[in-house]
Amino acid sequence: RDTIFSIHMEKQKRELYKLVEISKVLSQLIHETQKERGASAGYIGSGGKKFVTILPKQRKLTDEKIALYKKTITTLKINKMPGLIKDINKLNEYLAELPEIRNKVSNFQISLKDEVAWYTAMNAIILKIIGLSSTLAPNEKIAMDLAAYVSFLKAKERAGIERAVLSATFGADQFKPGMFVKFIRLISEQGAFINDFLTFASPEMKKLYAKATQDPSFAEVQRMRNIAIKKASVGNFGVDAEYWFKTITKKIN
Repeated sequence: RDTIFSIHMEKQKRELYKLVEISKVLSQLIHETQKERGASAGYIGSGGKKFVTILPKQRKLTDEKIALYKKTITTLKINKMPGLIKDINKLNEYLAELPEIRNKVSNFQISLKDEVAWYTAMNAIILKIIGLSSTLAPNEKIAMDLAAYVSFLKAKERAGIERAVLSATFGADQFKPGMFVKFIRLISEQGAFINDFLTFASPEMKKLYAKATQDPSFAEVQRMRNIAIKKASVGNFGVDAEYWFKTITKKIN
């Protein structure tokens, strides 16, 4: 019985190692797809007047992380992990569709709502794969750390959607239908996931987070949020969309 248990634990550890390695490259990939979603939204929202130079550069950064992800799943022989294959295949389908989505964005053949929804659906698959790592943790400490990590990434994803929504809003100088309610919900969801993160986080993690929040970008993002809320019904925000994008990107970084 002890031998069988040891073999099971060894297999679980090998699978966890693979998931952690995949999680690392996927964390880098989602960081770039989140930025691409925001830059694409800003480009659409401004009618192509903003994000003209930012968007092509961002697409290149995303492509670099896609290449790293593909190399990693090949190296780790993911095809031998049946529990992961379905989600990996789904993600690969999204990545195969990405050039078509980019073309639609460039030619204004996709709405802001549909653009944000497409990237968000792809990112949800990435987060699901990363979240699998916490279910294979061999002890409570690692499980807690991974749970904190996943909650933090979910908060970061909502911050990324907020970046997209206000990039488009400031670019158009008005909230499109449904976008203000979405914006307020995103702020609320970020708070909830950060609370989850702080519940599971180790003292070291909490200390790093507290230090990060002292960066001036946090206060500057809040200042622009307040403008968006105060002038929601009338627009004319007086906030440059690219400045918002760069500032909230600094906060997220």
